[in-house]
Amino acid sequence: SIVPRQMRLRRSSAAMVKDPYTLVVAADSSMRASGLLYMDAGDGYDYMKGAYQLRQFTLADGRISNVGLHTSDEFLPPNTLERLELLGVPMPSRVELQYKGQTTSLDFAWSEERGRIVVRKPAVPMAAEWTVALVP
Repeated sequence: SIVPRQMRLRRSSAAMVKDPYTLVVAADSSMRASGLLYMDAGDGYDYMKGAYQLRQFTLADGRISNVGLHTSDEFLPPNTLERLELLGVPMPSRVELQYKGQTTSLDFAWSEERGRIVVRKPAVPMAAEWTVALVP
């Protein structure tokens, strides 16, 4: 599974509307995972006119991709990806972000006792297409 989470504690969901996301990626035995994220303005009925984003996240072949299943020019949320937490995947030699035709190396931390990789500050928009590659 891939679970998008907003980790900042707030008094209401309205206060979280611009907060960044953490993606928690738990791979299955075949090193695959998937999940969805729905985003809209949260106030009103513009979603009925198509003003929302529906994103699909997929882990396959050592790559996490973000693809838009429904996109809208009327709703472009400012939320970014603040952190990736990967569970059940082997330690890579490096992690690379592919966004807008450019490849950037990302810093990551490996916790062997927890079997977890944490990638901090990819800082890419949640409403954009990008890929994070785990290079063996």
